[in-house]
Amino acid sequence: MLPADWIGSSKVFPSEEKRKTYIEENDLDGMPLDLPEFLEFFNSRRTRIRKRLVKALDFTAPQTAEDQGTA
Repeated sequence: MLPADWIGSSKVFPSEEKRKTYIEENDLDGMPLDLPEFLEFFNSRRTRIRKRLVKALDFTAPQTAEDQGTA
């Protein structure tokens, strides 16, 4: 299922409130509605999640090329 079809599905998300909550809780803001931009979104989301985990665990991780914006 394409992202636009999935995120817009009333079967998956019966209310707008549930959809917004799911998007927020799973860091899906800015998810593209089709496939051409999905890889860029995926990589950006992975970096955001990693940063949140490092902060939550109070861990100083070595920076990667992605963290430095050079990936």
